[in-house]
Amino acid sequence: MVLVVDRHHAEDVKALVEMLQRRGRPEATTSPGHTHTWGRWCILSRVGSSSVEQVEVEPGATAPVGGGTWLIVAGDGSIDEEDIGAGASVRIDEGERRALRNTGETTLVALAVRSRTD
Repeated sequence: MVLVVDRHHAEDVKALVEMLQRRGRPEATTSPGHTHTWGRWCILSRVGSSSVEQVEVEPGATAPVGGGTWLIVAGDGSIDEEDIGAGASVRIDEGERRALRNTGETTLVALAVRSRTD
């Protein structure tokens, strides 16, 4: 994540990060989202070792996805050649990797509920 501020306010950034850390906010140490060649990924919420994540896959692109319960909320696609669409849900075991492909003409949007058992 990049934050651009006037050099006269550089110390304000430090105070902001410290406040986020005191409140236990993930933004203090992680970026809210990442852009990839296939689309975008972001964490919407995190509680303990569990998270809710959103993946947006551009038409014709394929995103690697891992363990969790995945709900397709918009678009058409496939997971390992199995057709899926809005309303479909797929359970992927922890440690497994699958390919989420957008076979439609609009952005495919999926939500994942994931729980780490580290």
